[in-house]
Amino acid sequence: MKWVNRILAVVLLAGVVPLWRQAAEFPGTTATFPKVTLAVIALLAVIMLLVSFSRAYTTGIEGVQGSGGALAMLRPLSVLAVALAGVYLTSLVGFFPSMVAVGVGLYSLLGVSRPMLYALSVTLLLVAVYVLFVQVLGVPLPSGRLWQT
Repeated sequence: MKWVNRILAVVLLAGVVPLWRQAAEFPGTTATFPKVTLAVIALLAVIMLLVSFSRAYTTGIEGVQGSGGALAMLRPLSVLAVALAGVYLTSLVGFFPSMVAVGVGLYSLLGVSRPMLYALSVTLLLVAVYVLFVQVLGVPLPSGRLWQT
């Protein structure tokens, strides 16, 4: 499992670079939020990478779960695939329908044991995103190509 975390950390760090360049092209202060988000992602990826080399972490993981092999990559790659599908769906049908689809897609992958709490959490997260971006910051969320005439 430690190599899964290492690969994921490197992929995240590699993804930050082109996204940072793209965010630099945004006009005015609109680049601030994506750059801060990317900096946090990079910081967390570096922490995950460093922790994966920690002796206590590697012996604890190996002692409990074994090496995992290629099957250990199935869940993280599935979650990544659902996230990428959500990004594509956002451009197609808009933010809220696509994020509901991502929530449904992640339901079985995450092994949710309390479905009502999961549904409540996803709903509250979507409401918080709406309030923060649309109401407070005045940033419209994507509506999707299908709904535009």
